[in-house]
Amino acid sequence: MQRIFGTTMLLSALIAFPAFAEPLVIKSSSTQATVLKNYTDKYVTLKLKSGQELSGSVKSVSKKLVHLHELRGREFFDAAVSLDSIEAVIVRVRDR
Repeated sequence: MQRIFGTTMLLSALIAFPAFAEPLVIKSSSTQATVLKNYTDKYVTLKLKSGQELSGSVKSVSKKLVHLHELRGREFFDAAVSLDSIEAVIVRVRDR
């Protein structure tokens, strides 16, 4: 019984502390590609010059393209997005 109580207390303590996402770091030499590379395997939203937004996990970044994996709302789809078409990179930096 005490083991269950201890486990329950530990899980409650872990849930009580909010998990913070990785902060966005911009340096003078930063580019969209370097920012996206820092978020490899993490979730981002890309605001495109067309006004459209694409959200997904950054799989890889090349000189001209970013590979977004498991697009939000299209979980079975990936996208190759031109770096030239990206207006902004939006990332979550903290949880509620």
